[in-house]
Amino acid sequence: MVIEKGNNPFDLFEVFQEAFPGEISSIFKVYLQFNHLKRIYRKGWLKSGISPQICESDADHSLGVAFLGLILAQKYAPSLNQAKLLKMAIIHELGETVVGDITPDEDYPTRKQEEFSVVQKILHDLPNSRELVGLYSEFENKSSPEGKFMKEIDSLEMVFQALIYEKEFDFDSIQFLESVQKKIMNPHLKTVFEQIKKIKKLES
Repeated sequence: MVIEKGNNPFDLFEVFQEAFPGEISSIFKVYLQFNHLKRIYRKGWLKSGISPQICESDADHSLGVAFLGLILAQKYAPSLNQAKLLKMAIIHELGETVVGDITPDEDYPTRKQEEFSVVQKILHDLPNSRELVGLYSEFENKSSPEGKFMKEIDSLEMVFQALIYEKEFDFDSIQFLESVQKKIMNPHLKTVFEQIKKIKKLES
């Protein structure tokens, strides 16, 4: 059985199912789904002219959010639970493995509900499923200090990536800066964002 790139990783699991017994099978099934994030391009960049060959994937973005959240939390919010921050960052795009990356301009009113259902399904067989699903909800609903912080880091990481694309390619980052301006409320993160805006203004 050959699985073409982009197919649902739940199908790919059938190839390996007999080779991994018991609990290992459940763990590998979750990993296959997570691994699929490497194949999902961030659609906002594609729509803005970034080619698939160099386009950031959901997995790339999740790593960026994890690292940026960790270093900024250590500097500006050391009281936050760093383990929670990293777990949120790692799983926050998991729903897109089935739903796909949806941009804000697309009319998809059931997106959040569908993504949450996907996350529940993927994590269901893990021993810490309840914890991880809870952290996903905290992130999406900004219902904890860590959730609020990482939701803003999610936006800030996109701004950093936009600046990188602007430096490397014929790309204008302004629409991405404008799209997150009202989303960043943490005073420390807002300071970082305002500094980025100054850099952009000086170079324009």
